[in-house]
Amino acid sequence: MQLSELSQNITNDILRLIQQNVGKPERYRSFDLEYKDPIYFDLKVNIKITDTLHPTRDLYFKTIPSEVLKFEKFGFAIDGDSFGGDNEDGAEIEISVAVDQTQINSPKLQARILDVARHEVEHIVQRGPNFSQDHKVKIPRPLTREIAKSDYRYFILSDEIPAQVRGLAEEARHSGQTVKECAIEYLTPFLELGFITRPQLEKVLSVWEAWSTQHNIKFT
Repeated sequence: MQLSELSQNITNDILRLIQQNVGKPERYRSFDLEYKDPIYFDLKVNIKITDTLHPTRDLYFKTIPSEVLKFEKFGFAIDGDSFGGDNEDGAEIEISVAVDQTQINSPKLQARILDVARHEVEHIVQRGPNFSQDHKVKIPRPLTREIAKSDYRYFILSDEIPAQVRGLAEEARHSGQTVKECAIEYLTPFLELGFITRPQLEKVLSVWEAWSTQHNIKFT
């Protein structure tokens, strides 16, 4: 099984959980899943079906204004994270989804979950118990990562570039858009919120396109 197929399986599992929560009270419910093939990791999924995402009180998105903005535009917000960077630790992915009931069958929702799933899968093969030599990158120091979180440099960290591009490539394949179109759509909320400038957005796109070319991923 390839990592793209694994990411599709994760997406299907999350969509199934979303469907199971239709009609339930508006609060987050968490689910724990386990995957063993082709790599071993745990997946925690947090799901809430709601028509409102409070920007300062939401449990998972109150510190992610870009996703709040996407919820207002598209009717859903998605965030992912991965853990287990040390060889003795088991790997874990956590994905949180808040979605308006009118959007649970949206192809855009499916494509975006696929993007996030593939992004986080990439991170857990870069290091730790699922490390793959084919996905080896220089892992930024914690301080470097923390400083980069405050501006555009986060998007071009050495471990973020492949995760971003491979995730966006899956979204593009599913949505019929180009990787560049998906990338612009992803970065635009950060531009609108003043987190990055137009020149910085263009620099990120340039770096991502260069990496795509080096790895035979069609960007435009």
